[in-house]
Amino acid sequence: MKERFFRLLGDVNEQFPQVEVDLEVGEGSEFPNDRDYAYCEHNIDNTIKIVVAPGFEDLPELNQEAILRHELAHALEFALGAKRAGYEFGPMLSRTSERRADQIAEVFWQEPILYDEKDLQTLDQGTYPRPERLGL
Repeated sequence: MKERFFRLLGDVNEQFPQVEVDLEVGEGSEFPNDRDYAYCEHNIDNTIKIVVAPGFEDLPELNQEAILRHELAHALEFALGAKRAGYEFGPMLSRTSERRADQIAEVFWQEPILYDEKDLQTLDQGTYPRPERLGL
């Protein structure tokens, strides 16, 4: 998992070297729902952190990859600010944060974020765009 995270962060840093993101494994209680495996946090001290669930490493690789891309897209938006993110990734980004993260990830990595039968992000077969029932 860490190798995957650092590879993806390296992709980000090639274009945006100022983006710093930490990764940590959280507590199980932070992930109450079956499909909760990660979140991105922008702290008051302007640090950005991605927290993954203890079971994250047990997910299939294509789910891990898609989830980390989605969370790094949130981190990109936090680091760049909404205005610059719109400039970098397109003025037609969604007004909703979750779909916007998927769109940023798609533009950046040139591959769409899909949602599998368990409603997890994936790069394999699935629904596109993010289903409304998951929150937008």
